[in-house]
Amino acid sequence: MGRLTFEQFEEMRLRELKKYCEDNNLDFEQIRPLTIMKENLDLSASQINLNYPSKDGIELEAFAENLVTSLMENFVIIKGDSYYEITDAEFYFFAPYHQDITVYDRELGPGRFFFHDSGFDISFKSHVTWTDKRKKIIDRDNSIFGGILVSALIKKDLKGEKTIIQGPKLCMWELWDSFNAFERVSAEYPVLFYKPLGNLKIEVLPRHFPIRDKESKLKSLNKKFNGQENTWEDLKHFLDLKYRFRRTDLNSLK
Repeated sequence: MGRLTFEQFEEMRLRELKKYCEDNNLDFEQIRPLTIMKENLDLSASQINLNYPSKDGIELEAFAENLVTSLMENFVIIKGDSYYEITDAEFYFFAPYHQDITVYDRELGPGRFFFHDSGFDISFKSHVTWTDKRKKIIDRDNSIFGGILVSALIKKDLKGEKTIIQGPKLCMWELWDSFNAFERVSAEYPVLFYKPLGNLKIEVLPRHFPIRDKESKLKSLNKKFNGQENTWEDLKHFLDLKYRFRRTDLNSLK
């Protein structure tokens, strides 16, 4: 059997989900968006790694665009009385067939918030195998991890006021600014919520990954991986892939 196209794979998954809903008397239209998004974030357990990416990563661009734009168009982050639209996001993914060493390693289930030095991700299902756990050396042939970096948000509150939050760390600080130290208050914790925003204007471009010193940056990234080291050309290949998704309909707040 040949490799499935993106459209064929999505159609197969929807048929399976619809049958499951019919068999269990569930509302397909209500369950579909959350289920599909959770499945897409479960990259290592799905058939995506079998049907999409080639070794150079070009075929994965189509999947990344579909996944991230679907997230931006159909989901918001809710916290308290405000909700946040994702307006800028980047796709980061490491696998044996897609060895992008810019990705922060993590050991997480799909759809979890993951914090790192640059901000936070909505994580894919991720697993790391170590060649040397004490020295934190990753086995690049048996590890798969990644997520979607949130780089900008629009905050909207009950009064109708809108605020742009620009930058991965500012987004993190906005959503996780303070919590009650004595008890759990669910409204303080941000969660993804299904809220279709329509067809947004989203441009696709390479990720924003500033590098001041190529040699030292490449050395630090290679340090955590075993085996053959990536060259600058290897790294540049992944940096040139169009894994950044930015809304262009935000020239002014209305």
